[in-house]
Amino acid sequence: MPLSAPPTSYTAAVERYLTGAGIATSSARVYRISLTTWGSPSVRQIGEGVGLSSTSSVAYQLDRLEARGPISRTGRRWRA
Repeated sequence: MPLSAPPTSYTAAVERYLTGAGIATSSARVYRISLTTWGSPSVRQIGEGVGLSSTSSVAYQLDRLEARGPISRTGRRWRA
């Protein structure tokens, strides 16, 4: 399932947030995909969007983002 593109104004707001939040570059790439995708992207979809083939690498970045507070998940596992 391909990821859909959000409106330009939303994407610009995401970029402003990421610039001011001090999130590491690798985590910011993962966060950008999760914020700019309508719906809940899977770990594989996020990986494809940021160029990571390992789902464990994506899950690691998601864990880091969850620890910092910008994202949360329901349940115990990331959706693969």
